[in-house]
Amino acid sequence: LSSKTRRILFISRLTADKGVYEVIHAVHRLSRKIDNLELIIAGDGPALDGAMRVAAEKKMTNVRFAGYVTGESKRHIFEQAHLLCFPTHHGEGMPNSIAESMGFGLPVVTRSVGGINDFFINRVHGLTTRLNQPQVFADMIEALLDDQRIYRRIACHNYRFAQSHFKASNAARRLDRIYKHI
Repeated sequence: LSSKTRRILFISRLTADKGVYEVIHAVHRLSRKIDNLELIIAGDGPALDGAMRVAAEKKMTNVRFAGYVTGESKRHIFEQAHLLCFPTHHGEGMPNSIAESMGFGLPVVTRSVGGINDFFINRVHGLTTRLNQPQVFADMIEALLDDQRIYRRIACHNYRFAQSHFKASNAARRLDRIYKHI
């Protein structure tokens, strides 16, 4: 990890079922153990005011609410982050936040729900759980930040995986081969 500040990213529409409160509570617990930890929350939605209120009540000065981001601002946030924490309990399909994070080589901490189960391999793409307690997410984040070897292996794998599976030109070539085969 190249920066002294460890940045955890949560990027999504801000709704309770996407896990925004769980990530705030997880980072709050970790902040007692890990110095220079920052949580970046990017997105907007109905849970924004509640999330800001929870962070303020916990006196978390290490939470940055970036709002809805696009273009260069979005790219910059991904480049600053060290990992994505996405503790969703929503019936996800293929979350953009996970695909985009992998494209930037970020390890992912998430829940195995919905379409995430269809591709996400625990300890290959990051860490996943079926549980929904903030302490579980805090422990998974800490495990990744503490083990440079595993962190780097997952980061490199995610970048390569995203390039071969999520890049539009590669997906178009795969579809073309499927259509020609049929």
